[in-house]
Formats: sequence, structure tokens, C-alpha cells
Amino acid sequence: MQELAPGIVRAGCQRINWYLLQEGASLTLIDCGLPRQWPAVAESVRRLGRRLSDVEAVLLTHAHTDHAGSGERLRRGGARVHAHPAEVPQARGGLPAATERSALVYLWRPAALATLWTLLRGGGLRLEPIREVVEVTDGATLDLPGWTRVIHLPGHTPGSVGYPLEERERSAPAMPW
Repeated sequence: MQELAPGIVRAGCQRINWYLLQEGASLTLIDCGLPRQWPAVAESVRRLGRRLSDVEAVLLTHAHTDHAGSGERLRRGGARVHAHPAEVPQARGGLPAATERSALVYLWRPAALATLWTLLRGGGLRLEPIREVVEVTDGATLDLPGWTRVIHLPGHTPGSVGYPLEERERSAPAMPW
């Protein structure tokens, strides 16, 4: 785990990660790893001295299994899972949007095989459907721990979104990159 700024922690592995936003005793996760990364997600929450029941929300940047894999488990624990409307069908167990490119397009990249191996080991071939998903729209400000806005960033998927943390960015130390 790496603290990026006060109240913002990055966790995960080399290829797949999630972010924990702390505000008081509450947490918001941005993305939540692969299905078999559940123990690591739970451990990252515990390492902050929190319980899984402290997770109020999961904000999905998109609904691929490496970003949404623990979403249903967190939802069953009381967290609300949020995603752009274009991602909701896939988050609920449907197929990716027909406009998405095939994964084969990426195989020429040197890191593709390592990423594929990580996906296979982490249960990335199947997403447990997330039964309830709260839709978020471009420009909305979310009243959740982290107080973030939603920015629609279609490209990787039709419903990809970003969650800028402007207030916390102002207080963050300069990053070395």
C-alpha cells in the first residue's frame, strides 16, 4: 500500500490496483480488483484500521473484472456500487458493449502476457454480477467519503469515468513523476 496524499491510499499489485479514500471513519474505494483479489482488498481495508463495513461506496471507473471483481461482495457488505449507465449492464453480468475492441488488439504489447496471466490467476474471466448499481453521470458531485466529481471519459469502454479529487490534490505533496 502507498499513501499518495492525506486520506488517499493505493493498494493492489503491479498490474491491478484500487484506491481507498478515507474520510473520518468512512471509506470509498475507487475500483476493487479481480474476484480472487478479495482477500487483498479486505486486507487493505484492515491495514487502515478499518472494517469492511466502513466501506460506504465503490466507484467503478469501468466494469471490467479487474476493476469490478469484488464489487458484489462489497455491496453485500453494505457498500453502494456506482458506475456510469453505459457500464451498468456489464456490471450486472451482461456482455461488454459491442463497441469495445477485442482483447487480442493488445497482445502485441510486451506486458500483455503478464497482464493476461494476472487476469487468469485472479479470476478475471468471470465477474460475479453486481445486483444493485447506482448510476453516476458526467459532472455529478458524489456526496460520499472523498467528495469527488464524475468525469465521463469514453474510450477504453463507452462508460469509462474518472473521479478527480481536487480538494485532496491541493494538499498532496508533489509526486516524483
